[in-house]
Amino acid sequence: MRQTPTATRSSPGGDLDPLQTLALAAMAAQLDDPVRDWADTISRRGAALLHLAWDGVLRQGAPADLVIHPGRDSVEVVSRPASGRRVLRAGRWLTQAEATLPDFRELDGLRPAA
Repeated sequence: MRQTPTATRSSPGGDLDPLQTLALAAMAAQLDDPVRDWADTISRRGAALLHLAWDGVLRQGAPADLVIHPGRDSVEVVSRPASGRRVLRAGRWLTQAEATLPDFRELDGLRPAA
């Protein structure tokens, strides 16, 4: 079963995809190297702000949740944040269907009432 992110019409990061949100912030703030300089905002710092049990640092014994992106550099990663990436969740590679963003209609019940 695919986990469906919560989304709202008021959020430009409507799929709540951290990499997509970083890409939007990089463009808006004209960040020089967003992945190198700011990736911890969607990993270590994000985990701390959410008070997660895991601190977001990859190490032996940590949860095997990560994204591998085919981009060769920071510019390529943020220019196509969802393109060609592979997702490992709980030590298992997600299938393409599981990793594909949901159809907007699947999110209708998650939106707050207008």
